[in-house]
Amino acid sequence: YPEKQAVRLTAPNMQLDMGGIAKGFAVDEAMAILSQNGIRHALVSGGGDLAVSGAPPKQPGWRIGIAPLEPRAAPSRFVQLTHSALATSGDMFQFVVIDGKRYSHIVDPRTGLGLTDHSLVHVIAPDCTTADSLATVVGVLGPKKGLELIKQKPNVEARITRKPEDQPKIVTSKGFQSHYLRPASNSDQRD
Repeated sequence: YPEKQAVRLTAPNMQLDMGGIAKGFAVDEAMAILSQNGIRHALVSGGGDLAVSGAPPKQPGWRIGIAPLEPRAAPSRFVQLTHSALATSGDMFQFVVIDGKRYSHIVDPRTGLGLTDHSLVHVIAPDCTTADSLATVVGVLGPKKGLELIKQKPNVEARITRKPEDQPKIVTSKGFQSHYLRPASNSDQRD
C-alpha cells in the first residue's frame, strides 16, 4: 500500500525482524554497561555489527576482519579500530534467486523489491547505532549516492563491495583506507 506507506504480510507465519535497525543500538547498550562497570578494553559483537572500546593489552587496536562477499571465504582485508564501531550490511546469506535473478533480503523502499546486485557494505562510525543505520542505507543508495551521504557524516567511513556481474568492484570513502592494517590494493577505489 504505497499511499499508506504500509505492507501486508500475506503468507502464513511471515515475519519481519528488527535486525536491520536494532542490533547496533543493542551493541551500544551492552558497551555502555561494560563501561559503567569499569571495563575499558572490550569488543561487543552483534552478528555483523560490533563496537570496541580501548585496545586489547599491548595492542594498538582491535584487529577486525572485513567480511568478503562469499560467505565461507576468509577475510583478506583487516582494519584496526579503537573506541568505534563497524557495521556490515549485505546479502551474503539472505537472498533468493527467482527466474535466474538474485534478490536480496534488503528491500529498496523506492521499488518495494529486494536489491538485485550482490553487495556488501561496511561502515565505521563512532558508535554502532550510527554504523548500523547507515550500512543498510548506503547499500540501498548505491556507491555514488551512498558515499555522498557518508561525506556528510563526521567521523564516518564506508567500504562498498558490489558484484553486479563476475568481477567484484570495491569503492571506499576517503578515510576508510586509513583504518586498514596494510596498504590498500589497486582493487580498492577511493571516492
